[in-house]
Amino acid sequence: MAILVQDAAIFAQLLQAVSDVFAVNICTAAALAWLVYDILITFDQEVALLRARLTWSKCIHIFLRYWTVVILA
Repeated sequence: MAILVQDAAIFAQLLQAVSDVFAVNICTAAALAWLVYDILITFDQEVALLRARLTWSKCIHIFLRYWTVVILA
């Protein structure tokens, strides 16, 4: 009987872990969708930014903006 209770507790923990992972994956997909949408609607401004004088801060901004999409995808 004690083994069944212990197995039920382990199963409940496993079920909670799977549920938590699913929630994290959904949030990651939502963040990626929002970021891609933001990139698409501001792409013309970024092109104008790149045509102007290129500085280190602009390079870092562009790198981090697109690196985030690579990491999330």
